[in-house]
Amino acid sequence: MSLRGALTLALAAILATSAAADDAATLRGAGRLSDAAAAARGVSLDPLAPHWQAVPAVRLVAYPQTSIAAAADRSPPREVDVRVAVAGKTVAVRLEWPDETADGWDTDRTDAFPDAAAVQFAAQSDVLPYIGMGEPQQPVRLWLWRHQRRAEVLAARGFGSLEPARGSPPNAQAVRTGRGGWALVLRGERPFPANPLPMAVAVWDGAEQGRAGRKYLTAWHLVRLPGVKVDRAWLRRLAEEARSTGDAARGRHLVVDHGCNGCHDLQGTHTIDAGPDLSIAGGIHWPGYLRRSLLNPNAFIVPHVGYMQPGTDGRPVSLMPAFEGSSQDLGDLVAYLASRR
Repeated sequence: MSLRGALTLALAAILATSAAADDAATLRGAGRLSDAAAAARGVSLDPLAPHWQAVPAVRLVAYPQTSIAAAADRSPPREVDVRVAVAGKTVAVRLEWPDETADGWDTDRTDAFPDAAAVQFAAQSDVLPYIGMGEPQQPVRLWLWRHQRRAEVLAARGFGSLEPARGSPPNAQAVRTGRGGWALVLRGERPFPANPLPMAVAVWDGAEQGRAGRKYLTAWHLVRLPGVKVDRAWLRRLAEEARSTGDAARGRHLVVDHGCNGCHDLQGTHTIDAGPDLSIAGGIHWPGYLRRSLLNPNAFIVPHVGYMQPGTDGRPVSLMPAFEGSSQDLGDLVAYLASRR
């Protein structure tokens, strides 16, 4: 190779490294990316093991899920502290969240539900899947823990598709904390080879009759795994998903101009339900998903009565028309929706 060719390759490598660093910085700045810790000697299943305190924690906000049906008595969000450690192909996730009472199964009651938590993982794809159980072409994998039950490994490809997955379920151990909550460790084989690995957290409070879709849910969060090559193209796509450069104040007026508030609850008043509740849209959705939903409402339709209708070929189509407007208007609308929390 000539000196000029070698210099060209070196420069390209430097530029690629710089771009990856910029993308990582964008994701970190948006609170979307954190690092897992390497655990050369293995990872303890005990949530109170001393080594967990050396693992960096990221605090995620879990919002009451309202994408299927809004609850009239919506509770405030809950914060979940997440720590991730990796030993070879084993991933361990430690969760800690507030929950005043320890609720378990009661076979004598039909209105008693156990406290529970789940970690949802996504595979590498062109875009992140819908946060609620993935999409038909973008499967997700879940580790589910329920108080007084064995942990499970599940798979889903959208609403109503949840089923047992192949492979061993994660090991799990949970304890009550002195602060009135749960600390839980789920440990199993890395579900997907993606790096960074998208994950989201859900918690159910049995005292609030939490079950199925009545839960607290975080947005997707990216965890960079040590010792695993980072896919720079994937990182670049994720950075684009996280970007929102519009004017939220102007977007607030545009939702009225475009009639969005005629079908969507944007203020958390529970008085409008012709379309999905968007009052916490920015809490559980990335800007990229919000953009796609505006440009192509049929890409993924929340399966709820009144949100869709049969198309000419019999397949459901969204009742919401595709956005038609300038790129500036689109950016401002996305910025406003991303601010709703």
